[in-house]
Amino acid sequence: MPEQDKQLTADEDIEHWQHLLVEHKRYLRIVEKQLAGHGKLGAPPELLRKEEIVRDEINDVTQRIRRRIKHMNDDGLLYSDEEVDNVVEHLFQIHAIELQLDSLIATREEYKRLVKASKKNKSRYASNAIAGLLFIVVSLAILLIFIFIPIVTGVGVNIYLMEIRTMLTPLAFILSFAVVFIGTIIFFVRNIVYAKQESESLKQNSLILDDVIHHVARCYEKESEMKADLARIYKGIIPE
Repeated sequence: MPEQDKQLTADEDIEHWQHLLVEHKRYLRIVEKQLAGHGKLGAPPELLRKEEIVRDEINDVTQRIRRRIKHMNDDGLLYSDEEVDNVVEHLFQIHAIELQLDSLIATREEYKRLVKASKKNKSRYASNAIAGLLFIVVSLAILLIFIFIPIVTGVGVNIYLMEIRTMLTPLAFILSFAVVFIGTIIFFVRNIVYAKQESESLKQNSLILDDVIHHVARCYEKESEMKADLARIYKGIIPE
C-alpha cells in the first residue's frame, strides 16, 4: 500500500475513534448527572459500575489514538510523546469545536424561528390595534353625529327617537353601544400591549441571534485554524 494511503487509513481510524470518544464522553455526562442525583454514597452499584466502564472505554480509545499517531507510518519510527500530545490535543480541540458548532447551529436555527414568529406576532397585534383604533374613531363619530348633536341642538330629536324606538329603547341602545365601545377599547389596549411585548421580544431575540451567528462564524474560523495547525504538525512529524 502506498505511504499516502497508509496515512489516509490512519487518519480514518483516528476519526472513527474520535467519534467513539465523543459518544463515550456524552454517555459519561449522562451517568455523572444520574450519580449527582443520587450522591456518591447513595448511588446504586450498577450506576457506579457504568461510570467505571465508560471511563475505561474513554481511556482505551484515547490510548488507541495515541498509539496510532505514534506509529503513523507503520515504519517503525516512534514519534516523541510531545509530538503525540500535540496532535492529540489538536484533534480533541477540533472535535470540541465541532460539538460546539452543532449546538450553536441548533441554537441559531431556533432563534431564527423565534425572530420570525415575533415579527409575525408583532405585525398581527399592530394590525389588530389599528383596526380597533379605527373602530373607536368611527364609533365616536357616530356617537357625535347621531346622538350628541341632535340632543344638544334639538334638531331631528323626534325623528331620532322614533327611529331608535323601532329597534331598542334609548337606554338599551346607549348601554349596548357603551358595551361594544368599552370592549373595543380593551381590545385596542391589549393589542398595543402585546405588540410592545413582541417588539421587546423581537429586539432581544435579534440581539441573541446576532451573537450566536458571530459565535458560529468564530468557531468556523477557529476550526479552520486548528486544522491548518494540525496539517502543519503532520507535515512536520510525518516524512514526505
